[in-house]
Amino acid sequence: MMLHHEEDQLLMVHPSSKSVVQMDLNRGDVISEWRPDEIRSVQEIVPENKYAPQSLTQTVVGINGGGVFLMDPRLPGSDKIVEEKSFFAQGSEHPGFLCGATTSDGEIVLGAKDGSIRLYDKKMLTVGKPGTSVIERSLRAKTTFTSFGDPIKGVDVTHDGKWIIATCKTYLLLIKAYSGEDSGFAKSLGKRKTSPRRLRLKPADLRMIGDLDFTPAKFDLGDDNETSIVTSSGPYLITWDFRRVKQNRLDAYTIGKLQDDIVADHFRFGDTHHVIAAMPDDVTIASREEKRKKKL
Repeated sequence: MMLHHEEDQLLMVHPSSKSVVQMDLNRGDVISEWRPDEIRSVQEIVPENKYAPQSLTQTVVGINGGGVFLMDPRLPGSDKIVEEKSFFAQGSEHPGFLCGATTSDGEIVLGAKDGSIRLYDKKMLTVGKPGTSVIERSLRAKTTFTSFGDPIKGVDVTHDGKWIIATCKTYLLLIKAYSGEDSGFAKSLGKRKTSPRRLRLKPADLRMIGDLDFTPAKFDLGDDNETSIVTSSGPYLITWDFRRVKQNRLDAYTIGKLQDDIVADHFRFGDTHHVIAAMPDDVTIASREEKRKKKL
């Protein structure tokens, strides 16, 4: 799910039709549904840039196994695809993308089922390649990180593009996306890449939670630098202290429990104490302070 249009709307990918459902949060009603064609069915949606959900920006980025494409609800028809800003891998290069995220400048990071994490220049979506064929709009990553081989369920990136959090089923990966003054989105980092830091729960918490299956982790959003990372498993909401994790305190997290299993979770802009949590039959704003189970 993704907040949209000054956070007055919620966009969600329908699990069966692979379409985008647009919900008015003030009214609590579904107001439209975007239905791309079969080739460009939607597996994930992300904002055109990190802070687009807090603005009146209409366009969003759709992702499926073969690539990414810009969607604009103002276009006629039901698919809403902006052709010149659609990019797909060709033939054997099909990467199997599962998720993505954007920086405040519109740079994009994509995670794949083979565990790879790929960084792309902002020009791909902000400029596009008008008038070219699909073949000429193929994907070319500036930097690629290979992780531990497990599928990447979700990715998020800090507003400045310096840090990426990737979600696997039973652990998170914190990735430094720069070296010195160079960004991995703008140029290849090559041998200057650093190994991802793996964030895992302590054995006692694993026993408490049981069958661990993380939802895609997210950084908090605000005017200052990010301070927290949130994810969940079942009814348990788990929040890492990002500042301490960067100092290699990888066990700096808190756990809270809600009344039902959490399908997806997301911080609201400028608020690190409350999380929007989507459950099978409800959407709620949870206070991680009030719901805190324990602090490690």
